[in-house]
Amino acid sequence: MRVSFPRPPLGRLALLAALPLLFQTSPAAAELPWKEYSLLPGETAQEVALRFSLSEADLLWANDFRRGGDLEAGMTLLVPRSGEELLATLLEVRARSRGETTEALHAERKGFTFPILEMQAAAASPVAPSTESRSHQKEQAFIWPLKGEVSSGFGRRGRSFHNGIDIPAPKGSPIVAARSGRVVFVGSIRGFGKTIRVDHGNGVETLYAHCTALLAKKGEWVRQGQKIATVGRTGRATCNHLHFSVFVGGKARDPQGFLP
Repeated sequence: MRVSFPRPPLGRLALLAALPLLFQTSPAAAELPWKEYSLLPGETAQEVALRFSLSEADLLWANDFRRGGDLEAGMTLLVPRSGEELLATLLEVRARSRGETTEALHAERKGFTFPILEMQAAAASPVAPSTESRSHQKEQAFIWPLKGEVSSGFGRRGRSFHNGIDIPAPKGSPIVAARSGRVVFVGSIRGFGKTIRVDHGNGVETLYAHCTALLAKKGEWVRQGQKIATVGRTGRATCNHLHFSVFVGGKARDPQGFLP
């Protein structure tokens, strides 16, 4: 995957000559900021992220998957050793896409920074940096995805189990992201109709169903309060409403326990 982004207004030789000035050196050799991981058949980015105690959003950002990416068995992912190594990992991924590497720089130096390249990477990336995603995962409270009264709550409903809450509203009413995160599904699901699912990291996901229009794209980072869909009655629905679900570790939880 080749990725291009603006380069500094310096020739290659001038840039190489300037690099030593951008580093804070240490006599101790530093290990590389990432680990290489070969994707197993059928393995997902979320599974790899959980294996290494990262969020899926951070893993994909560090590997420059701007739209979620197409993962294939045998593909090599670079896994950041910590949240502080995401940018260094991203720069290495982009260097490899050009047939280059930053490994030699890491092998001899510790605690370095890339003042110019950091600004380029931040400007070139269309998704939020990991510092924002980590802070949202730990601190950001949920907001209501739609204004209205709950017409059907979470729990057993007759012989079936309702794994979310229903909020009626006029067709076309705006549905917003209850919390910042990355869109991992946009499409139709039997019974739910047009649906969007957002991954907020740490195993937390939200689902927005029965929509009439889906406005966010798979792989897109959405901010809390951003309009991602509109109310409809697609799927099995008797009226225009939003079905909203919260999943933690793959298990449905009562959304009203997360909402203010």
